[in-house]
Amino acid sequence: MKIRRVLATAVAVAATTPAVLLSVTPAFADASPMARTQAKPTLEELEKAAAAAQEAYDKALAAKTAAADALAKAREEEENENQNCVAEPGLTTVLTGVPDSITAGTTTALSLRVSNRSGKTMDNVLAYTFTHATDTSGLKETDRLLHLQWSTASSPKWHSIGGDHLIDGIGR
Repeated sequence: MKIRRVLATAVAVAATTPAVLLSVTPAFADASPMARTQAKPTLEELEKAAAAAQEAYDKALAAKTAAADALAKAREEEENENQNCVAEPGLTTVLTGVPDSITAGTTTALSLRVSNRSGKTMDNVLAYTFTHATDTSGLKETDRLLHLQWSTASSPKWHSIGGDHLIDGIGR
């Protein structure tokens, strides 16, 4: 999902850069007055400049269209992805064994119990987990020092919680 967002952003930047560059005019400050005699461009030079501008515009328009298509596709894929994973209000969780404090360098066993009171059979349940810790003053966050792992009775091997904060495999 992150890759799609990055790609959509990159395409959007690629689409808008030519338009931005064409719309920005440089300003030069000079203490001396400008010479009043400027050579007027010829018709041929004007036509050449207009053709170059039209070509740049066409490229920018094509890039914008490609960016819009890529964004629509990414949104559609995200919607399809989110349809597979929905919150279920019939699931309840209880966390037990949480101590008041944890000493640095020690481990603490906690228990997260998920109960299904929805009346539905679940193929897979993902639990979102997050830790938050502060120093004794309560002002400095120390979350980065905590390493959260999980295991189940059916899968006693310890698994690290990744950046998505999900526990996959409950009930397996």
